[in-house]
Amino acid sequence: MKKVRRKEGTSSKSNGGEFSTEQIQEIALGLERSGQRFLWVVRNPSEIDDNSLPSSDSIDFDIEALMWEGYRGLVVKSWAPQVEVHINKVLLVEEMKLATPMEMAEEEGFVGAGEVEKRIKALMDLEEGREIREKCWEMRKKALVAWAEGGSSWTALSNLANSWTT
Repeated sequence: MKKVRRKEGTSSKSNGGEFSTEQIQEIALGLERSGQRFLWVVRNPSEIDDNSLPSSDSIDFDIEALMWEGYRGLVVKSWAPQVEVHINKVLLVEEMKLATPMEMAEEEGFVGAGEVEKRIKALMDLEEGREIREKCWEMRKKALVAWAEGGSSWTALSNLANSWTT
């Protein structure tokens, strides 16, 4: 994996839901070490000013430069609104127990490659991960039933559409 230098004056902090260049590098390294296939939606890091608020200027950052030869995944340069990510963490990890949390290393201030690797391997290879995968499969089956004709979601959407036309 190639090391990408960050632009002069950028911070290693993550703020406003954005990852620093260093955090993105750690995630890429953890993905590489896990040996698993992946889908990674990542947003370019932004400059962070002296007030620790992200600016609108993106760092000149090539995510492909972080990827190793023969990587087994798909990198999408986009992003999910971070409010949704926080809600998803609370809902998926804490409430539904359909995901595993990442622990931030206090000394670095972000999630390290070792943690990413450990969590991916646990999710894909260990008993803890098998239980989460089984719960996810059950939720998938329930969602398919809800969206099938006559299911609760299908019916609710049909009723909404009908209310617009009448």
